[in-house]
Amino acid sequence: MSRAKPKARRPSARKSGASAARSIRTLPWKPIGLLALWGLTLGAGAYGLQVIEDGAHALNHADGRWAIEWVDPPAWLADIPDFDQRDVETTLGSLQHVPLRDPDLGVGIAEALQTSPWIAAVNEVRKRSDGVIRVRATFRRPLTMIEFGHTGYLVDDEGVLLPRFISLDYRRPDHGVFLRGVQASPPTTPGTRWEGEDVQAGLKLVKYLHEKTPALLRSEFRAVDVSNVGGRRSPLAAPLRIITIHPGSYIEWGRAPGEEYDMEARADAKLAKLWVLHAELRSLPNNGPLDVRDADNRIHLEPQAD
Repeated sequence: MSRAKPKARRPSARKSGASAARSIRTLPWKPIGLLALWGLTLGAGAYGLQVIEDGAHALNHADGRWAIEWVDPPAWLADIPDFDQRDVETTLGSLQHVPLRDPDLGVGIAEALQTSPWIAAVNEVRKRSDGVIRVRATFRRPLTMIEFGHTGYLVDDEGVLLPRFISLDYRRPDHGVFLRGVQASPPTTPGTRWEGEDVQAGLKLVKYLHEKTPALLRSEFRAVDVSNVGGRRSPLAAPLRIITIHPGSYIEWGRAPGEEYDMEARADAKLAKLWVLHAELRSLPNNGPLDVRDADNRIHLEPQAD
């Protein structure tokens, strides 16, 4: 990988409110499905930061200049539109004049990079006498968009806000399963977790659907609606609902995967019911809610609500 020299501009002060929202780059979107491949984490199980100086005796003879080289960055970064790793390196602006031989440079780089919304953890910083500083980090992987107002905000599977958003007017069917109906407003600063029990429950289901649902079936899912988590809307309705691409039709899903507690069918049984129905009809029905919560093998077609 070619070395990328940190940009010379200084990092701006943190913004809040509307100014912070304007600072998040608008997303020329690619399918979110490309970003829903699981299990990749950088590093070799090292969660504590390691700062290593290769050829430390030679650092004093270097001219002081240095550049960042990322170690094994995840391939899915290429699927994030308009993403440039140098955007992460802008957090290093205040360190650009610190010489390579400075003993605190490695820790300073780790602390600065950790402030980037894209970085979950900096695992290793290795200083080399040739001016290359190799960084091994865990990047936050996008999962879905959370709808709020007329905007979709990109988050990872923990609900951490990432610096991308789109107008929902430009949403396409191939953008994947979004999250809607959350109660709390979005964080003002990227890198902050979106608060709310409903957010966490909805993200569990979105992640499960991305991992487990056949693509043909998943293409008919539009969003996970969390507006009834905690019984806010109705104590009898499902906490989580899947909105389909068919107007007026939705799926009463129930609780988040793994939280059924023998009160309703498990997530895999619910999904199997839907897949069998889809195979029989070659599509999900477009007339009325489907309730998959019961532990039997049936799907209950309820009367269309007013």
